[in-house]
Amino acid sequence: MEVTQKKIGGALVLSLDGRLDQLAAPLLNGPLNSGNLFIVLDMEGVDYVASSGISLLLSMTRRAREQDGDIVLARMQRQIATVITSMRLDKVFDVFTDVESAAKAVVEGPTKPPPEERESPR
Repeated sequence: MEVTQKKIGGALVLSLDGRLDQLAAPLLNGPLNSGNLFIVLDMEGVDYVASSGISLLLSMTRRAREQDGDIVLARMQRQIATVITSMRLDKVFDVFTDVESAAKAVVEGPTKPPPEERESPR
């Protein structure tokens, strides 16, 4: 997994390339541990998501929301979007087709119900 970072407004965009699995944890947790609470995961380059990758996304999202931040997903390939939808994770994550909209939304607030009314990331 390779990760590149850029800022768009108040959001940190992490562009992911490769497999999303447990080996990605240090790369993805680092920005969150450094205080970046509004994160867009640009998933365009992700070609595989392991169950450990799903767990990582849920853990990161829970941690961000506990600190009044959020993590959203953008530009998923069709097969990844199918996995997210079939697992009903589209009820947990806001999902966007472009990075710019995702960056704006993650900072301005959720398009889904307030965090206390959402399905909880486990």
